[in-house]
Amino acid sequence: MKPFKTIVEQIHQLNDRNLTIKDEEKAKKYLLDNNYYNVINLYSKILQSSNNQYIANATFDEIVALHILDSEIKAILLKYLLQAEKHFKSIFAYYFSESYSDKYDYLKTESYNSKSTLEIHRILSSVSKIIMKMKNSRNNNSIKHHINQYDTVPFWVIINELDLGTVKHMYIHSDNKVRNKVAKRLYEYMYENTNDSTYTRLNPNIVDTVLHCINDLRNCCAHNNKLWDFKTRDSIPFIPPIYKNVSSSGNTRSDCFSIFLSLQLMLSSEEFKELNNSIRNQMIIAKNKINSININIVLKKYGFPNDWHDKAPL
Repeated sequence: MKPFKTIVEQIHQLNDRNLTIKDEEKAKKYLLDNNYYNVINLYSKILQSSNNQYIANATFDEIVALHILDSEIKAILLKYLLQAEKHFKSIFAYYFSESYSDKYDYLKTESYNSKSTLEIHRILSSVSKIIMKMKNSRNNNSIKHHINQYDTVPFWVIINELDLGTVKHMYIHSDNKVRNKVAKRLYEYMYENTNDSTYTRLNPNIVDTVLHCINDLRNCCAHNNKLWDFKTRDSIPFIPPIYKNVSSSGNTRSDCFSIFLSLQLMLSSEEFKELNNSIRNQMIIAKNKINSININIVLKKYGFPNDWHDKAPL
């Protein structure tokens, strides 16, 4: 176990490692408020040469800029990931309820693909527990209201109380009619963003993988984990309208940039433009504060192509 170091000792250690600190009092307060490990250990490695020595002209202010950039990008992504989640839940609830409109149909295994009975039992059991918990809650809530007023809870009401992971599995195990209708609506989002009609259909299996990846990125941002070098457990299949003429720095479709692009399946063109331009602005701000390394080294940490921030805003 590493020994505890006071803020003064932390500053001395950074000085010994050749880091320029222009305002030590300001640096002390920043380390106290943000945690040495979360700032220095997570975001300063790209400013070091070897043996924990910083490259020439590397500054504490640059590390702060890197820390802030990561925080800002996570906040921006989370805002639009939640918007994408809202869209998906609404679309799925509509088409599922259109096909299965009887009381509590969404809790019946026969409403899903018969090949996945055991998995569906597990998922529906967790949904039932949520309903019971909210029904028995002392606080007023939408679930309790619908049970007391109508003796049932519609799917489009309960879905708001379910996390994306649960909804994702409910979609995966739904019948093909529901899955295809949802995928068709997401295709319309993609066409709105790309205006590319050469790709005529979105396979529900691709939607499954996109949901897996979006959920991974959402959890990373929501838990305030480091976004640098982020990788999802799955890799998104090649979708020509959103990935053609674009390559991430790591040649993979499991990095932050790839998941960012895949949000074109669940965001309106205006929403995606706002997301794109907001991240671009944060990268430009960071570029203006980081001088000892090329900003493309930073972009690579997120999987964004070289000079992506220099492209015109959408």
